[in-house]
Amino acid sequence: RFAPAAGQAPAAPCEVLVCDVGVRLWGMGVNTSDCLETAAGETCIATCAEGYVGKEAEVSCSNRGAFVGEGPTCMPIPCDLPGFLFAEGLQTTCGSSVAEAVRDGESC
Repeated sequence: RFAPAAGQAPAAPCEVLVCDVGVRLWGMGVNTSDCLETAAGETCIATCAEGYVGKEAEVSCSNRGAFVGEGPTCMPIPCDLPGFLFAEGLQTTCGSSVAEAVRDGESC
């Protein structure tokens, strides 16, 4: 480290740049908890949150403080539908298909 010239203040020490998980547009159901304190030059694993399924993905923190790489594509795990929902004559507010409405995340 060089000494500052006469009359100049010493240079501030360098700080490690940490990537901000809020900057990256993560998809629905992605768990980024492993990436919260990822510094420039480091990698982390983004996974799917509970209730979602998909393959985990490794992403890197660039020297500019932004994540690079593709995060996982997480899909909601469909709920098992009880048999009574398919009973003949059942009246619902789900339109034509209870199964389709529930898989799309709607409630009825």
